[in-house]
Amino acid sequence: MPKQMRPQDIVMAAPLTAPTESQRKQQQKEQQQQQQQQLERRRRRKKEKEGAEGPTSLFLFTPTSPIRRLASWLINTWMFEWTVILTIMANCVVMALDSKLANDDRTVLSIKMVSSILPN
Repeated sequence: MPKQMRPQDIVMAAPLTAPTESQRKQQQKEQQQQQQQQLERRRRRKKEKEGAEGPTSLFLFTPTSPIRRLASWLINTWMFEWTVILTIMANCVVMALDSKLANDDRTVLSIKMVSSILPN
């Protein structure tokens, strides 16, 4: 015999209506809050992974390491910057003055090049 349905067993479905403007705004606020919370959690995890002192250089030197502090001080001085610039300029001058073919170069290719440039 089939079981009879009682009134309390019947669940009324909510009517399918579009959310109102205030409901949409509330949903957007909730989504933004969730995104901000996720971002904060990621930042916290990243800080925990890096440790209390921050990231290391070459997995050896922490930001408070004397070697790393000395290197940081050195590369931030004006003398270091000018030393690098002058070295690059000197290298450019040396490369410009370098001759590619030596005077004693007597390969077949060099002889053809010289004979095609200079007429006999």
